[in-house]
Amino acid sequence: MCAGTATVSLTVDLWYSVLCSPQLMWWCSTTRSWHKATKSCPLTFHDHRAKGGPGCLSRLLLQMETYSQYANIFNMTITYRRDADVTIPYGELIPKEDEGHLVDDIPLNKTFLVCWVVSNYRNEHKRSQVFKELNATVFVKVYGRWTKTRLHSRALLPTISHCYFYLAFENIFTKDYITEKLWRNAYQGGAVPVVVGPQLGDYKAVAPANSFIHVDEFASVKDLGRYLQQLAKDKKRYSEYFTWKHQWKVKLYTDWRERLCKICSQYNSLPQHKVYSDLEAWVNAINT
Repeated sequence: MCAGTATVSLTVDLWYSVLCSPQLMWWCSTTRSWHKATKSCPLTFHDHRAKGGPGCLSRLLLQMETYSQYANIFNMTITYRRDADVTIPYGELIPKEDEGHLVDDIPLNKTFLVCWVVSNYRNEHKRSQVFKELNATVFVKVYGRWTKTRLHSRALLPTISHCYFYLAFENIFTKDYITEKLWRNAYQGGAVPVVVGPQLGDYKAVAPANSFIHVDEFASVKDLGRYLQQLAKDKKRYSEYFTWKHQWKVKLYTDWRERLCKICSQYNSLPQHKVYSDLEAWVNAINT
């Protein structure tokens, strides 16, 4: 139950087996019971489980990666998109309580110029094409299932810390899709992220401009490789990519319960009579 006001009590029903648990947090609950779902609002669906649903007045589409399109079914959206009714990012930067000198110093024991941890490698992916071009200019140390050099979770960040740059390459290129590859692997790993994914504006909207390097900022991938070589040799310029740590720290959202309960805190302020008549157009929207 979502307890936010004295007059409204919410049960957030979620139709997705991975997320079903007795309680999300003390004020939220989930259920797979169709009988219970008919009595609760808002009703939250994960992707295609929306058709044939009960007559709840508030239906929210929850999805983190891909969408199915439904017209005149959903009232609200809850995704990683900044323009969603409820935004649940994979991570974000939040202000530090005490500003001061760098708490997390820049790792000095760098072994590799560029590294990448990848398991789902496919030649047809755009990120794979960028990797091939970059690797032809500078050596990229690759870890993960693809190269049969898997890293234990405890070894992930220490390994990345030995690299000047980390390839935070997303596997899909959609608006605002910025995952733990940036927030955890690069930022928390102590390497400067080189990003491929959403447009440059999406990254600038959520991260300091001088904290990452976007491939689209260069005329060619070869030019990018040369820039990385030069930057690694210039300790002063390289260190400027970590100045954000003076004021900010990384907040990861790895628990679906924490993400989903944002519905509870924002539900009363959301438009109650909104309907997405063309959800496909919203899903396929590009940066403006």
